[in-house]
Amino acid sequence: YAIEEMTSRIAVVTKHGLNAAITKRYGLKLGLLVAAIVSFANVATIAADIGGMSAVLGLLSHMDYRWFLVPVGSLLAYMLYKGDYAAVSRFLFILTPFFLVYVAASYLSNPDFAQVVGELYRVSTKPDYLLVAIAMLGTTISPYLLFWQATEEVEEHRGVAELRDEQQGVLAGMFYTQLIAIAIIIG
Repeated sequence: YAIEEMTSRIAVVTKHGLNAAITKRYGLKLGLLVAAIVSFANVATIAADIGGMSAVLGLLSHMDYRWFLVPVGSLLAYMLYKGDYAAVSRFLFILTPFFLVYVAASYLSNPDFAQVVGELYRVSTKPDYLLVAIAMLGTTISPYLLFWQATEEVEEHRGVAELRDEQQGVLAGMFYTQLIAIAIIIG
């Protein structure tokens, strides 16, 4: 939450996206380095997303997921090329309530909620626990998300007076994403 909220503040105050603010403050070389790192991370994230969507289609169709890699990637490229950002953003926003299916599935799996709560707050140095902690952190603080958050603030022309509302929006978004992530783990 704190990192997302800081990103919003930087964008609202500077009236620049995150990379533009970094470049302006620290110079072109660091700005280009950050852009290259984020670009690499974004390509890896997109590849993982295409792989995940293909795997789901493979499971549903009982076919090898590799058959779906090119069609899914092509469909996404077409949507990004032909569609405008607002339409894609609106479509993805409409899909967000469907993630609540994970919450229902985790409840219907009838877990021992006392054990679940105990395990959520358990601190351990076992590799499995560290891997889950890193995964939770990595899905929450994705590089593209920070840059997207700042760009949204600039594009929507938010001012300092609107920061309180934006803080509440970021907090609600973080709560929602963590609820879904925990539901996925439980289910």
